Amino acid sequence: MMKSNMEKTHPTVKRIHWYILILTLAFLGLAIFIFTTLSGTTKLQSFEELKQSLFTLNKESLTLKQKESVRSYSVGQPVNIQVVANSQGNDIVAFDALFTYDRDAFDEPEITTTLSGFSVVPFQRDTHLSLTAMQTPGNKERSVFDNTEILNLKFTPKKIGRYEISLIPKTLDETTKLMTTENKKILPKTSTITIEVY
Repeated sequence: MMKSNMEKTHPTVKRIHWYILILTLAFLGLAIFIFTTLSGTTKLQSFEELKQSLFTLNKESLTLKQKESVRSYSVGQPVNIQVVANSQGNDIVAFDALFTYDRDAFDEPEITTTLSGFSVVPFQRDTHLSLTAMQTPGNKERSVFDNTEILNLKFTPKKIGRYEISLIPKTLDETTKLMTTENKKILPKTSTITIEVY
């Protein structure tokens, strides 16, 4: 009698399991379709960037340094911040750098580069300053950064206080990165500098 009951319920349970499996696979397929349609390759690139930043210990770096050897600045006195790069032997053809600073405390910075054959384009975003630098087309000069000054940002302080200027690794849709001649994307270590204004 008991065996007969088990034989009757077993196909029903089996059928329910099949329905659950089919619905799960359909849901996963739909989720993957929406994911790839809406985001294209940008989400996949972001995943690769995240994976690289989490699982590799990059020695490449972009470091902020004060050009002047002073401990503090007065209001109106220019603050020259250098970005010093180390590309660990990689030949760089372009880079992006993202900065945050207190816009109430500083005027918009003047940006220059000492790299020959590079041009820099700044973009003031709502939350940060974004810079893109590219080697001019046809330039054959190698650009291997070995503690090389690649940018100079001149900030003019507007009020007294202690402020941070940060070179940040990423925002929601932008990343600080170095691009090599082989089109390899490198996510360098970044840094922050503190400025005191009296």
